[in-house]
Amino acid sequence: MTVLVTGPVTGPVNDRCRLGGHRQAQRSGRLTGACRTNAHNGVVIMYQVEELATEHSRAALEQAVRLRHTRRFLMLRRAQRMERKAERRMVEAWRRASELRATVELADY
Repeated sequence: MTVLVTGPVTGPVNDRCRLGGHRQAQRSGRLTGACRTNAHNGVVIMYQVEELATEHSRAALEQAVRLRHTRRFLMLRRAQRMERKAERRMVEAWRRASELRATVELADY
């Protein structure tokens, strides 16, 4: 398969790559699609799409696991704060009940 590419070097892709055009493009950092070694047939593209979809699914699953752990941690912290607050309220209620008992006992005498 030969593809014509417009640019400084013209001619079929195979001739251009054979003549060293791809080396020059690699050195300059601008490797064009014409000189890439990847095949662009439907099978390779389908494989790449499937691989991308698999990678995306895996990334989404990993993110869900991280979020689940984060949410559990936040829920635990919230429960601990609620527990401490309830304990403080309970201690304050015991203190107040003790004060009221002492007041009632003094009033009885």
